[in-house]
Amino acid sequence: MTTSWTDDNYVRRFWGCLDYGIRRGCTFFEWYDPRVCKRLKIVIPRLLK
Repeated sequence: MTTSWTDDNYVRRFWGCLDYGIRRGCTFFEWYDPRVCKRLKIVIPRLLK
């Protein structure tokens, strides 16, 4: 499991193959939790600065 840090999916966790995003052969991907509310998407990046 890993955490997404992109602007669109900030702090969303997901399951993926170890080669996901690196090699073309593996495409396994599944979100683990619901999306973070809009307010947290604003607050969390500010806290991390």
